[in-house]
Amino acid sequence: MDRAEIGRAVKARLLANPAVTRVPASGFELFVCPDFLGAEDCAALIARIDRAREPSRIVGEMPDPEYRTSETCNLDPDAPLTKRIEAQIASLTGIDPVFGETIQGQRYAPGQQFKPHHDYFYPDRPHWDEQDRLGGQRTWTLMIFLNAPEAGGQTFFPRAKIKINPRAGNLLAWNNLRENGDGNDTSIHQGLPVEAGTKYIVTKWYRERPWGRAASFRPYNTYPRYTSYPQALFVCATRPTVTASPRGRRRPTGNGRKLWVAATVEAADIREDERRGSDRQDERRKKREAGRKPAPLPLSGPSGGTAAFGRRNRKREPGRIAISPGPC
Repeated sequence: MDRAEIGRAVKARLLANPAVTRVPASGFELFVCPDFLGAEDCAALIARIDRAREPSRIVGEMPDPEYRTSETCNLDPDAPLTKRIEAQIASLTGIDPVFGETIQGQRYAPGQQFKPHHDYFYPDRPHWDEQDRLGGQRTWTLMIFLNAPEAGGQTFFPRAKIKINPRAGNLLAWNNLRENGDGNDTSIHQGLPVEAGTKYIVTKWYRERPWGRAASFRPYNTYPRYTSYPQALFVCATRPTVTASPRGRRRPTGNGRKLWVAATVEAADIREDERRGSDRQDERRKKREAGRKPAPLPLSGPSGGTAAFGRRNRKREPGRIAISPGPC
């Protein structure tokens, strides 16, 4: 299913849902689902955002310091609350969860805003190659208001001339692309400045291919200043066999589908690798002192039937994620 087919499938599913209302927007598809989340879930999400918020970032360079002044955090995808909300969103849209980015929480204090922008990417911009590896173009955006500030903070679509007032629990969904799969500039939107009170939202973006985020949770403040996404190694294979340790995750392969696998390790794994590396260095030093040349590190490869990701100084044994080699 390509990006245009995803757009049509989600649109049809939302139109068939009696709890969802289509907003009469000229030029793009915009829907609202009232009371998607209850007050208890909204309060729990607000508390998590307050604990983990960091200054918001953008994809690409932006010289205007007032362009995006909110605070943001990534919600832990392994937390039970996050998993339940992910399942609710997937049930609403019908999109396989593996296509979804990590849910982000945002906080807007008085005066904070996000100036007009769009969620899709330009393929001719420098950041496209990285975004293409991470899962390609963004298709749908889903945003949930967690509260209503005392004044301001509306979501405004200037080209469609539509302004949405925040209301706790309400979900907005819009297609970032046109019928042919190209970016739709009518979806340009902005978070207007909060005039009084504080505004909280969570946002979920979907990609045209499985999202290539790190297999382990990574805090928002560890990403580079001008990108919201981890830098990682990706391997393309056709019909791969995916294996994972108990800490890893399985990804559905599909018949003949290309799979992008992020080769990253958790902090605990990194510390263990450093310990093992230090032990190996001690062994090599002792061998050199004894006048013996250290044996080369064993490598698994095509002959062994697996290709494992790992640090240069460690034994190449199957790690958190390994795939059997296949033609790209």
